[in-house]
Amino acid sequence: MYLPDDYLGDGGRTSIVGRALTSLTPFLKRWDQKAARRHRAYVGNSTVVRERIARVYGKRDVGLIFPPHSVDTSGELEEIPGVTGVIEPDYLLVVSRLMPYKNVDKVIKAAQLADRDLLIIGHGPERDNLRALGGPRTFFAQDLSEAQLRWGYANSGTLATVSHEDFGITPLEAAAWGKPTIALRAGGFLDSINEGVTGTYVDSTDPSAIAAAITETYARDWGEDVIKAHAETFSEERFADQIGAALGQLAQERQLS
Repeated sequence: MYLPDDYLGDGGRTSIVGRALTSLTPFLKRWDQKAARRHRAYVGNSTVVRERIARVYGKRDVGLIFPPHSVDTSGELEEIPGVTGVIEPDYLLVVSRLMPYKNVDKVIKAAQLADRDLLIIGHGPERDNLRALGGPRTFFAQDLSEAQLRWGYANSGTLATVSHEDFGITPLEAAAWGKPTIALRAGGFLDSINEGVTGTYVDSTDPSAIAAAITETYARDWGEDVIKAHAETFSEERFADQIGAALGQLAQERQLS
């Protein structure tokens, strides 16, 4: 409703969904603004979301608590049928819903330009279109077990994600395995990635720009232990402590009011 150009994909406002959303936006915004006035406090899950809450709702002192990842790297690994033994080691990885705004098509084209095998894990309405776009070095997997998903991350070289996300958890999932990420310089990725340490940014979704980032990322040595340590700062324990503290403060303020 507030960011249609980021989430509607290439069709944007001219698509069927885009035109429907445009016609409903005035009503939805009035309803949303009315509902917003009923809440005592807001917490953003990323810096950009916190800024958006302040801008859209006119709220001050908006909290900030980053979501945690829940990756267990000690768990069992299970090979992915049709991928294991066929795909080259240290492949490029995408873990995503296959929606237009996710820009997975741009990553497919970039992987082809960079001459890299690509594994795409996920499902969605764009799957058939993406399969048609991908060549013999593009592999697809969906409905995986947790053990198979762990295998997908563990055997990859780099994660790629070039969509606009309010936060975006996959860079942290990759980091838990010591893998760097190539991400769009936007949204929550600005919080979850330490540029030059746990990953690199691209400034557009142009496939040639993504391909250049792929080549650069694979050409340098990344500190696996440093990347893993970064992921640990987004632990579930840290998240629970911060949520508990925020609720405690809210309860105290309510007692005093």
